[in-house]
Amino acid sequence: MLRYLDPPIALWSIWRELSTLQHWLVYTLCVLCLYAGFCVVSTVSRLRSIKHLGMDDPAARRAVVVLLNRCANLRHAILAEFYLFGIVLFMAFQFVAHSIMGNDVLGQIIGTFVVDSAFATNVFTVLLILHLAQWFVSTRVNRYSDGLLHSASSAP
Repeated sequence: MLRYLDPPIALWSIWRELSTLQHWLVYTLCVLCLYAGFCVVSTVSRLRSIKHLGMDDPAARRAVVVLLNRCANLRHAILAEFYLFGIVLFMAFQFVAHSIMGNDVLGQIIGTFVVDSAFATNVFTVLLILHLAQWFVSTRVNRYSDGLLHSASSAP
């Protein structure tokens, strides 16, 4: 039963083996998750609040521009975190060579790769979830924006 609570790839299972740089990446990922949560919740609630406004209302148009910019900022933040993760991961791979100094060379190298792969699995999972949430919100904002554009073009 306890094995299910502590799977070998879970972040809390490998936390002690991670480097300081990897710890900092996890912290920045947590900040990104908080920012993404704020963006998703505030965007969806703002969309719901402006749906009652008419399609010709300038306030609705301004709100949609703000929401589109918020979605773009979130997309850029997720992409920046992805690039930062790549840098940290490949820096961690460079330190595998330092494991060769011990007795059981192959075991240490494989152990280091297993930890780094588990770390990568966790980060990729979070980044995928963030990407899907951003995609969902962006699609909703774009759909509403398209409705505004179509109503403006069909107005007499």
